[in-house]
Amino acid sequence: MSFSQFYKNVELISELVAHVKNRINNQAEIRIWDAGCGMCQSTYTMAILLAESIGLQSYSDKITIIATDIDELRTFKSSAEKGIYPKNNLLNIPEAILDKYFSENNAHYQVSEIIRSKVQFKRHDLLTFKSVGTDFDAIICSNVMHHFSQIEQFKVLDMFTSSLKPGAMIFRI
Repeated sequence: MSFSQFYKNVELISELVAHVKNRINNQAEIRIWDAGCGMCQSTYTMAILLAESIGLQSYSDKITIIATDIDELRTFKSSAEKGIYPKNNLLNIPEAILDKYFSENNAHYQVSEIIRSKVQFKRHDLLTFKSVGTDFDAIICSNVMHHFSQIEQFKVLDMFTSSLKPGAMIFRI
């Protein structure tokens, strides 16, 4: 499944948002790991849906998203941090959301600072079987596992499981 555009698979991402919303009142911080995030269109889609669901203040105060990718070309981190995308990546976004969370710049749009500020980008190879952290409330793994052997998939899932808080979930979007 490719995430070359924003707002793909919104129904599945909305399940994660509902999970986070159920946990947010009982916790000082919500930590989410987007493992294998590519160019982060799905990461930012999730962040926007979270901000819409829980409000910008709660999003700003409580959400931390760690977005990782193997980034063999070593370009994703700088591109994703800037949050600048061509217009054709944003065709699925409702106009009200586009106006609220993006600024237009010639043939590109940039994700708003409030959304970008809560996303940390890291280069990470899942096949090291080492986590980027602990105590995650949710881990998202999209368009990655099919690249791995069955044994590697089990090891990655074991790493994910050991990185979760009790009651947290892994989402394969």
